[in-house]
Amino acid sequence: MKINKVTDLIYILLASAMLAIGRVYDSRLEVFDFNFSYFFSVPFIFLSILFLSSKIKIYFNDSNKNLIFFYLSIIIITPILWLVYGTFETDIGTYSGSIDNFINFCFITVLLSLVILKNFQFEDVKKLFLVLFFVGLSLSLTSLLSLSELKNGRFEVLGGGPIVFCRWMLISILILFTFPYKRFTILKILLSLFFLTLALASGSRGPLIAFLITVLVYLSLNFKKIFFYFLLIIPLLFIYLNTSYLKKMAYNFGNSKRVFMNFSQHGIKSKSTLSRVDLTKRGFEMIYHYPLGVGMGNWQAYSNKIKPYHLVNAKHFYPHNLFLEIFNEYGFISFILFLFLMIKAFKISFIKMNEHQKHLSMYPMLFYLLIFLFLNSLLSGSLNDSRIMFTIISLLFIQTPLIKKC
Repeated sequence: MKINKVTDLIYILLASAMLAIGRVYDSRLEVFDFNFSYFFSVPFIFLSILFLSSKIKIYFNDSNKNLIFFYLSIIIITPILWLVYGTFETDIGTYSGSIDNFINFCFITVLLSLVILKNFQFEDVKKLFLVLFFVGLSLSLTSLLSLSELKNGRFEVLGGGPIVFCRWMLISILILFTFPYKRFTILKILLSLFFLTLALASGSRGPLIAFLITVLVYLSLNFKKIFFYFLLIIPLLFIYLNTSYLKKMAYNFGNSKRVFMNFSQHGIKSKSTLSRVDLTKRGFEMIYHYPLGVGMGNWQAYSNKIKPYHLVNAKHFYPHNLFLEIFNEYGFISFILFLFLMIKAFKISFIKMNEHQKHLSMYPMLFYLLIFLFLNSLLSGSLNDSRIMFTIISLLFIQTPLIKKC
């Protein structure tokens, strides 16, 4: 970015805060009759508009055009569908209503993506991920200082749910080991174990499954000769943990036992597992009944209209799968654009990662974070919840290579 270093740093700090909070207005940040979310969102929006109004042009190519067209489809289709199907305002602290979601998407995800495409360079990306790592570290320390909530034995921090907390812990691990500067190896290992322990204590399986698959991809690409041995070691390690004294120790920390419950018959029949199956079925039923979409934030209301005799749980406002959510709420046009966008993002990230192996490159970190966040979006994601993934995609589409020649 090219305004001045202080303004650039302030913007990166604000952008990181908005990625963490995820809302322009957040009722959870109300302290002494003042909502601190405005302390972050107002200057973030102001500086974003300031950066976008500068003389620097956004260079459009086939890659970022896919991203822009997808954003435009959401922004244009949403009001049209609202005119047809109405809006449903629900906010119980976990998922905002229709209009709130639209505001959050436009003024956080879209605005940040445009600034990234127009202004970000290698040093800006470096600072952004350093700040995001410290956000994860701060959340981990907050949980240990008992400022977090323990809901049903599961770690939550500052109003964020267990899934969000677990995701931040695992993002921190990936940043640690894929950041282009290779230093402090022992400290990285210790911090990673610390983050992983807290992730297990959250009791959230989706992010951990996504993390395991990401690690396997990393091992397959970087340790091809011994990858087969890793595949043998991992199930043996699970068997050992499930039969040794370590199992009892692990189960007594937070709600770690919830992570492994699907290995038992009881786990397969658990409410959590069955609810995800039900949400997926409902997502496919919505495709059949509403192929053009029902509008942002309206998934639960129209899913219940299909099955009025079997209502969705009050806390389930979306199908927990980003592909189904996009198809259900924005229709098949947005779905196709999103499908092409993800194919392009993975293709470009893999090519750039291999192309710049001889340099200090941000692309390995972006590639593995993209895999992790994409898999998360299939297991527990929503459009607003995927703002970090769209930030990663925007970074991949920057015209100037994110490298530093050695």
